[in-house]
Amino acid sequence: MSFVRRVVIGDRPERGLARALRAERPDLTVRDLSRDDVGEMDLSWAEAYIGFRPPRGTQLSKYELRWIHSTGAGVDGFLEFGGIPSNAKLTRTDGAFGLRIAEYCVARALAELQDLTRCERAQRARRWEFFTPRELAGCKIGVIGTGRIGSEVARRFAAFGCSLVGVSRSGAATAPFERVATFARAGEALRGADFVIAALPLTAETRGLIDATLLRALTGAYFLNVGRGATCDEAALVEVLREGVLRGAALDVFAEEPLPRSSPFWELPTVAITPHLSARTADHEIVASFLRALADFERGEASPLEVDPQRGY
Repeated sequence: MSFVRRVVIGDRPERGLARALRAERPDLTVRDLSRDDVGEMDLSWAEAYIGFRPPRGTQLSKYELRWIHSTGAGVDGFLEFGGIPSNAKLTRTDGAFGLRIAEYCVARALAELQDLTRCERAQRARRWEFFTPRELAGCKIGVIGTGRIGSEVARRFAAFGCSLVGVSRSGAATAPFERVATFARAGEALRGADFVIAALPLTAETRGLIDATLLRALTGAYFLNVGRGATCDEAALVEVLREGVLRGAALDVFAEEPLPRSSPFWELPTVAITPHLSARTADHEIVASFLRALADFERGEASPLEVDPQRGY
């Protein structure tokens, strides 16, 4: 017996998610729409919804959906904007996010240490400008969030001979970190870090966790945010960057996306901005995760891809 039969996808139809689902499960009836084209009739008809966020301005909690599946690793888009029906299951997509984010972070760190921006400026000016780049080996790397993604990031930096300090809610020892501190001790643990990487999911506990006090404790560090933008006090981040407290920042996530043209981040010379691309979800990962969870539910079992709406992960 199928757990659900009527599925609405609110994404980009050109991705072909519906075609792939139908090929594997022809018993499913799938409506493939853009997020902005999903209407009340579609949601009233559906038993399951697939997307990164709910349709704009829509409270999913008012519909009798049995299941909501996020096309991303996080589900904050649903918890924050759309609500979850009280009896609906909430699942996430699993994929190689840790590896992709780790490569992004290593690339950013190396680019900063090698001062590739300076090299590009000199090349455009046809100027032979010699300087000595810094080495990644021996750098202190701090990672805020020691879950699957944060731990994968740490492993990649460990391969370069870096020392690793983690920060988590519990402060529990986690490989490959040499030390893990609690959120309350983050400033002390991260002091003196060359790079500080935020890899936090967005929950009630992590919203604004990286505040002015913590940012000011990171004197001389280069800050990277690859988790969720709203985990950081962005106004405070702008302030410490302008003051030179931080060496610079690479920001892939923001509280509001797309980042508004009016954002001061665009004009800060020490900031590198990317459009939430450090861990793009592969289409086959979305389909495989949905089908995996569907198989679990049809067997009457819990799925490892289920998310606790109260905790947000």
